[in-house]
Amino acid sequence: MRSTPGVRSATISYTTPLSFTDSKCAAVDRTGRPQRAGSNAVTPGYFTTMRIPLVRGREFEATDRAGSPPVVILNETLARRYWPHEDPIGKTVWLGCDVTRPRIKAEVTGVAKDAKYGSLDEQPQPFVYSPLAQDWVGFVALIVETPGDPGTFTAGLRAIMRGLDPNLRVYEVRTLEEYAADSLWKVRWQASLLGAFGLLALVLAAVGLYGVVAYTVAQRTQEIGVRMAMGVQRADVLWMVLGRGLRLTALGIAIGLVLSAASTRMLGSLLYGLSPLDPVAFAAAALGWTAAAMLASYLPARRATRVDPVTALRWE
Repeated sequence: MRSTPGVRSATISYTTPLSFTDSKCAAVDRTGRPQRAGSNAVTPGYFTTMRIPLVRGREFEATDRAGSPPVVILNETLARRYWPHEDPIGKTVWLGCDVTRPRIKAEVTGVAKDAKYGSLDEQPQPFVYSPLAQDWVGFVALIVETPGDPGTFTAGLRAIMRGLDPNLRVYEVRTLEEYAADSLWKVRWQASLLGAFGLLALVLAAVGLYGVVAYTVAQRTQEIGVRMAMGVQRADVLWMVLGRGLRLTALGIAIGLVLSAASTRMLGSLLYGLSPLDPVAFAAAALGWTAAAMLASYLPARRATRVDPVTALRWE
């Protein structure tokens, strides 16, 4: 794949980032209690292809094959957990979850930066990489980086795989963007639910404001008739009614902004790539409420401009 025209880089791993994660058990000594960490088996060039920098040590090499001494690469979170004030390169970890069976002794040859393994909104978690040649599994993921649209490369990729071996089954071809979108399903569902409640609150507030303004117009019908009989223009009556609705809205927006800013800590875990105090979001919400208030107040205001002064005076 690396020698195929249109391919920038290629690598093989057991799991694809943002799809699912495997796990291993690791301990710093043979008799210590193992701790579970996410894991992946990869080939040389994986960290270069996936743009995961190594902060210490080296990447896997072709010499890290079956029969050679086992090696692993840890991420920063796991390295800090085991050796918070030491250089982990050259240290030993023991792999295996069953304390009654012999564990695999592996040397730490590198430390990689923390990455996102299961979803984009996950917190940093311990992770260990092993060479695929030393940790073979039943199926693997071929990760290919192309300069253009990945979809245009799918047919050629399948043809290359059939040419290598017709028994090789390519059962799924997806882009990393699709994996990233799928990993956020929970956040999207929560955002949709909150958005639905927010829309319901907007509708209820607009209906309530409409009722208040309409009631006020009904109570001031005689006053409006007198004003119009004295020469007040319809536009002035319109803005008089709209102004009352906007004053109520401004008070509600001010209170809502204060309460929203105070409750940002509860919503921080639901946000990705957005500050809880994002000024654009707050400004957009305020403008949305103002627009809804204008619409809710316009209908009673328009009705007020159609008051017949003679009829209003007769009521008086």
